[in-house]
Amino acid sequence: MNRYADLPLSFADAAVMACAERHGGRVLTLGLRHFGVVAREVSLILLP
Repeated sequence: MNRYADLPLSFADAAVMACAERHGGRVLTLGLRHFGVVAREVSLILLP
């Protein structure tokens, strides 16, 4: 969360990303603006 301090990510968002990263990397979200920034850094697949 410190790395993305300028984004309005909550603890729940960070937990979703951590779980997705461990279990296949897919995230179903409507927050593409915020998750999109993080998805470029780690191996996440965003499903709108």
